[in-house]
Amino acid sequence: MHPKGQQCRYSFGYSPPMECFVAIYFDDRGNHLVEYTPSADWEDGHLRFTGTTALKGEGHGEGEVEFLDDFTSEGPGHLHNRVSITAHGETWLHATLEFRRVDGDAGL
Repeated sequence: MHPKGQQCRYSFGYSPPMECFVAIYFDDRGNHLVEYTPSADWEDGHLRFTGTTALKGEGHGEGEVEFLDDFTSEGPGHLHNRVSITAHGETWLHATLEFRRVDGDAGL
């Protein structure tokens, strides 16, 4: 659930033929995004996904934009994501998200 009440799904997987991770995002406003990692693994403690999409209803970020999702982790059961958007030659921090496993299984 998005903090602004937006419903969204963000799915991740590894593509052996492409030798990279792939992320697919879509929400209830019609936005969708497919992102890829530039390498097959974490680099310097970061797993970065990039992709381009056309956003709907995002104000100055509306239209064709590039996303960068930069994931880090404090350890098992935790992910931190800094989401940046670049549009019209300007880059800004769109969101910072924390993901923590809440059930008894702390492994990620």
